[in-house]
Amino acid sequence: MPRLLSGSIILEPAGLSLSNHVKLLEALQGYVDRVGVLYKPGVVNVLLNGVVLAVALPPYAEIIAGLNREHSGLNELISGLAGRAYVAARDAWLDYAEIPVDALVSGLRALLDRGRVCVRRLCITVEEAGVECGKVVVADERLIYVAGLLGHASARLAPWVPGRHREGYLYCETSGGLTPLVTASGTGEASFIKVVLPKGLDDVFQWIIVELLLEEFAGA
Repeated sequence: MPRLLSGSIILEPAGLSLSNHVKLLEALQGYVDRVGVLYKPGVVNVLLNGVVLAVALPPYAEIIAGLNREHSGLNELISGLAGRAYVAARDAWLDYAEIPVDALVSGLRALLDRGRVCVRRLCITVEEAGVECGKVVVADERLIYVAGLLGHASARLAPWVPGRHREGYLYCETSGGLTPLVTASGTGEASFIKVVLPKGLDDVFQWIIVELLLEEFAGA
């Protein structure tokens, strides 16, 4: 559990679209090397309109440390692309891991472009789903925060019901059966993740990419 330093900028994840997320991270590449990403909920004191308030942070909230928010128009950039953002008023201990900005940009661009990226021992391939997906079932506990984060905004996401058949990390449930959406294979030295993206769920699936990168870097 690393220490969050006062003055750090904290971005709420729910307000970030995939395209805006990529634009923001690309803009940050010249200023910071790494971005902190929460992997558990946490509470931090922030400065909001001149008042110090305790704010509950969801998983995947992003932390930008060591950067003046007023520098080179960063305040306007964050406000325009990320929606809600805070400045930490006091130091805090939070469950987060640091991910290189370059890795986040590469991973999210693979999703945006339906391409492939390899980061350290992790390779992710993204392709379009070939079936209509009315319901997406989160079947792996490592991805359950994705359902919690955006489930209220997407009726298409649902948690797996224990005792029922499961297929992969995540799957599409249709009248014709189950279609895996996130599956993994590996050689022991590398992990290969295939992500099949249903239409209209780009903004939701970006957090699956972030979660996969978190797993890769959390122990680093």
